[in-house]
Amino acid sequence: MSFPHFERDQKEKPTSLIPSLEERRGSCGKMGVMKQKGTYQPKKRSHSKVHGFLTRMKTHNGRKIIKKRMVKGRRVLTVSDQK
Repeated sequence: MSFPHFERDQKEKPTSLIPSLEERRGSCGKMGVMKQKGTYQPKKRSHSKVHGFLTRMKTHNGRKIIKKRMVKGRRVLTVSDQK
């Protein structure tokens, strides 16, 4: 009694955890064409939602931050003040 799917699995090469050169090249066939994206992708709206003036003014600690920056003489109190 023969099991063809079992024999086929035995004949295949074991896969390596390290990708081969062909796998690393990608679809275009050249190394280094696809560049890695930078780690910081700034988003103005989400940044101001967390660090903006109105968000700071909502909480007691946020008002303390603005007060400290005013006392220190900061020209820019929050990120929403920047243009």
